[in-house]
Amino acid sequence: MPTPVRSHPSIDSATESWLRPILADQKGMDEVTAWLADLRPPGKVLEVLVQDEFTHDFVVGLREGLFLVYEAT
Repeated sequence: MPTPVRSHPSIDSATESWLRPILADQKGMDEVTAWLADLRPPGKVLEVLVQDEFTHDFVVGLREGLFLVYEAT
């Protein structure tokens, strides 16, 4: 089951409206990386934070000042 999308108060409503349906459809990091590659300019995974042997957080940069964090287990 996908984790719910949590927003930050600094994200404007237009950006949130654009992102929410995209994020809701993503089922795994393979879909995320394909989506990032299709963006113009492309987004990229900036850092992978290892939480433990099973859990990793992926910090993704979309554009200046806009980052997403995905948790993968």
